[in-house]
Amino acid sequence: MAWAKTTKVGCGHARCSRMNLVVCNYRQTGNFLNQVTYEIGTPCTKDADCTKNSKCNVAYFPVYMPIYA
Repeated sequence: MAWAKTTKVGCGHARCSRMNLVVCNYRQTGNFLNQVTYEIGTPCTKDADCTKNSKCNVAYFPVYMPIYA
């Protein structure tokens, strides 16, 4: 899972017998106590709205805020 401060992702895939293995490394890491999974903000509309070397892809919108119990 990528986190709010994640800006780089690298993944690898291997097929072993009847099993697929996918491993990903993230930079900046996450999953720390009291750290948010994502940052609430306005979605991008163009590449210039994104972090360096990122692309804006509106195909994945809308993204909804989760409801916590």
